[in-house]
Amino acid sequence: KWMLTIHGQPSSGKVTAILKGAPDRVLNYCALDPAAKKVVEGHMQALMSDARRVLAIARRDITSPPPRFEGTGPSDCNFPLRDFEFVGLYGIEDPPKEGVDSAVIKATKAGVKVVMVTGDHPDTARAIAKRINILQDAKLSGDAAEFSVITGMQLDTRVPKADNFTDSEPTDNVKWWKKAVTHTRVFARVSPIHKQVIVQAYQKYGYGGIGDICAMTGDGVNDAPALKQAEVGVAMGIRGTEVAKDAADIVL
Repeated sequence: KWMLTIHGQPSSGKVTAILKGAPDRVLNYCALDPAAKKVVEGHMQALMSDARRVLAIARRDITSPPPRFEGTGPSDCNFPLRDFEFVGLYGIEDPPKEGVDSAVIKATKAGVKVVMVTGDHPDTARAIAKRINILQDAKLSGDAAEFSVITGMQLDTRVPKADNFTDSEPTDNVKWWKKAVTHTRVFARVSPIHKQVIVQAYQKYGYGGIGDICAMTGDGVNDAPALKQAEVGVAMGIRGTEVAKDAADIVL
């Protein structure tokens, strides 16, 4: 969710660290007072509500740097990973392809339940889903409102104990997934393992407990397990990886 690069020569006695990534991660390493952080979060929210993917940028000068930089995070780095200067936010727009919104409507009318599974922030995903008719602007209530957008953090405690769902799953997990496969239209901030679990949940608990027949689209290496799990895996022919194409049943 974030990346750090070092610029300059340690032998000079000073280098600059540049940090970029998901705002919720980058801001944790910045020296911002509560008022300033609130302003940044307001701008971030505005960008995401406009269906933009948001990156935060921060920098810090490091004096007397080590000759070799080591570590993977704040707990084991051999240089200070704190008190960064916040530089700004980048809002990147990746507009949906022309015709996607009408295709979703046609699929829905044909009896297909279209669900978005993405690594995007939930607010960005929600805005994009509304643009392409996966989520409706109408006010939701009850379970429909609570489960309309589910995050990867929520899924972490709901994955099956085995490789797939069984009849011995905890009762509260079964109830939760039955509501999710009924009401959820967007799964956001998901990891690769979540994608396969989501397909398994629809196959086990969908269609009133009979199980849904699932088609899954994807193009990356991380999509392969879910493509293989679905009854119909669909890979992208032009931009799809060879791993995704090999796991799929149909290559567009």
